[in-house]
Amino acid sequence: MSPRPLQIVSDMAKLNISYLRSADFRARVLKIHGKAATTHPTDDLSRSELDLAPREARVFAGLNDSTLGLSTFTPSAATPTHINLVLPEFRTTAVFAGVTTALQAAAGLGRRLGLPVRVITLARNQERPDIESGRRFLRETFDLDAEVLLRQDIPAARFSPDDRWIATHWTTAHALDVAAHAGLVDAASVVYLVQDYEPGFTPWSTSYTTARSTYHAGFIPLVNSRPLLQHLETVEELGVDERHVFAPALDVPQLERIAGLRSSAGRTTVLFYGRPSKPRNLFYLGVAAMRQAVRVLGDEAAHIDFVSAGEDHPSIDLGSGRTLAPLGRMAWDDYFAFLPTANVVLSLQMSPHPSHPPLESAISGAHVVTNDFFGTRTGLHERITAVPESPDALGDALAASIRRARTDGPGAFEPLAVSRIGGPLDASLDAIVPALTRS
Repeated sequence: MSPRPLQIVSDMAKLNISYLRSADFRARVLKIHGKAATTHPTDDLSRSELDLAPREARVFAGLNDSTLGLSTFTPSAATPTHINLVLPEFRTTAVFAGVTTALQAAAGLGRRLGLPVRVITLARNQERPDIESGRRFLRETFDLDAEVLLRQDIPAARFSPDDRWIATHWTTAHALDVAAHAGLVDAASVVYLVQDYEPGFTPWSTSYTTARSTYHAGFIPLVNSRPLLQHLETVEELGVDERHVFAPALDVPQLERIAGLRSSAGRTTVLFYGRPSKPRNLFYLGVAAMRQAVRVLGDEAAHIDFVSAGEDHPSIDLGSGRTLAPLGRMAWDDYFAFLPTANVVLSLQMSPHPSHPPLESAISGAHVVTNDFFGTRTGLHERITAVPESPDALGDALAASIRRARTDGPGAFEPLAVSRIGGPLDASLDAIVPALTRS
């Protein structure tokens, strides 16, 4: 009897998971297909780190792949002091908003403290060519002449006891926390750049609890946005200096220009920021909300066009002859060229950090509907309607926003208030420097 289709899919999924999780399994597969393993096999690196890490660090072995990544270096008072920016990985083809902010923070602290910057990547599968391409990228994009250090080179590296550190993703903060337990890093010398509530990206598990623990490791928090701060205060009871909270980097002059280009037309375009592959963007909830809006609008829906941006997907029937047409992932210039044509925007995110599309849209005059994540988006901007995560609530709010846009037209340019989103990153870096110099 031939296997059932679902069984085949299940077996393939298990094979893929085994390939990702097991270095030995990967090596066997590569050998069968006549391909050599990488220069630094995962299992060899793990054994090396376990052998080299102090006993205090080895207690934590196995909590995460990154656990011992920063517990194998040798402290040396003769080594020049650096700002060490620790990233999960550093590939020039994958430098998005979060990594850009981290690099800006490292460069800014380096200038303020008069220290060179070193970028450390904890990914196991980065190789020598990544070093030179990374250094070239830093010079050309950030005017930053920085060393790039791969994980497999950390055991041979020397670090000054006076180094300052920047943690980014929770896995990097965890590695620094373990190094601090081993006496290799002073927790007071670590700035923790928090850009989302990252325990929420994992199931309730060891990873979840380990991610949460990083907020209580004694690091200096640098928090991207007040809504995120509000969630950290509520869920983690975390005390953060208000001066250490900064706003997401938005192209405000560009948004002011876009506001001047908006107009009322016979038809209304609804832009849905939708990425099916990113669960936190609630793609299918957004589709249900648009279907609800079409139902509520009735005959009015004939004058509405629905488009999505962010990721490609098949066209989707919304009912009553309306279709969600995908624009796919858009280049930066194309996105800003399209934005003034959409006076209504639906953008969802199941995490407390406010994503850019709803902010950019509201500032530039569009009527925006989003989900209110535990109250973090209430009152953020007068043109952002934040409601509970349900098709009814979102769909009704979307229908109301469409009617408002058709009656009143787009709004005027209106930036976010600093008190609601945070101040400039530079001001937060200025405030953090005294804390770092006291450590």
